[in-house]
Amino acid sequence: MRSNTPETLRVKSFRFEDPWETVDKPDELLARLTQEIVEGHPLHQNLVRVLATRVDSDDLLVETKHGYALVHPTWCRRSRPALPFPHTVLYEDWEDFLESIYKPEREQWLRNFSDDGWDTILPH
Repeated sequence: MRSNTPETLRVKSFRFEDPWETVDKPDELLARLTQEIVEGHPLHQNLVRVLATRVDSDDLLVETKHGYALVHPTWCRRSRPALPFPHTVLYEDWEDFLESIYKPEREQWLRNFSDDGWDTILPH
C-alpha cells in the first residue's frame, strides 16, 4: 500500500463532483466488496479502500495496492460471484483514472444535466 506519497495525498484531498461522490461508509462498502472478490480475481487481496461511487450506478472507485480500479459489484446475496465478476477495470495511477474516466464522465454529465434547474434550487 502506498502511504503519504504525493499521489496518495492528492487523492485524499480530491473533491469528487457529479456523477461521482465520496462514500459515506467506506469500510462497510469495502467489507461488502471483499466478499465478492474470489481467488483469481485481479482485486483478490489487492483492495485498500473505497474512494467514491457513481451516483447513477453501483460503480465504485477503489484504491488497490498497485493503483486504482473501477468496479461494478454484483451485490449478490445468495452466493459469491464467479469469475470474471465483479466487472473491473484497472488503472495504473490516479492520472490514468482522471483522464480516461473521471473527466470525460464529468463533461458528459454537465452536458446532459446543466439545465436541469437543480443548481438554483439546491445550495452547493
